[in-house]
Amino acid sequence: SRSSLNIFFLGVVAKFLVEKSLIVKDDVFVIFEKKLASKKNWEENKQVFEVGFLI
Repeated sequence: SRSSLNIFFLGVVAKFLVEKSLIVKDDVFVIFEKKLASKKNWEENKQVFEVGFLI
């Protein structure tokens, strides 16, 4: 879905910023969780974020 694609790219961008020492992955994830944890596809979004981060 389009939402999952956005979450995937969030993971990709987060990885880039972590590698540049501009952010900490856990900080991004906490913000992401606060905003999206109540959504019905939360578990799927967590997995998609991790895949984007690992690429």
